[in-house]
Amino acid sequence: MMKKRATRDELFEADDHSTSWADHQVSRVERMMSLESNRLGIPVSSLRLAYDSRQIIELMSRDGKKVSYRAEGVIEAMNVPARSNQTMTFQVSWVDPWGFFHTDQLNFFEVRLKVMDEFSFRRLQRLVSEAREAMKIT
Repeated sequence: MMKKRATRDELFEADDHSTSWADHQVSRVERMMSLESNRLGIPVSSLRLAYDSRQIIELMSRDGKKVSYRAEGVIEAMNVPARSNQTMTFQVSWVDPWGFFHTDQLNFFEVRLKVMDEFSFRRLQRLVSEAREAMKIT
């Protein structure tokens, strides 16, 4: 059974502390980092943002093999909107099941944010960097 998804307006209306949609998005990211910091007992400065895509991607190899997966990778940049009614975007990178590097810009609704400790994040970032270098993309 599909869970009812919240709209932007419903999320913002439930937040009594933010004055705009942009502030609401930033405060949600900060709150998630703070909660994970408290849970792990490490400072927020030692935590990094990663993501899982909400969309399932289907790939097909040359020999007809099909793979469905959710992109999972690192957030390289977080772009806070300039106007109060815009949606936050993230510059993301990931490696597909065949080891190829991908990058994209996704908005706040297209990602499931994950908070990782620095060690786990660096390991994931190293996999992405190695795939990027293998494709000779800078």
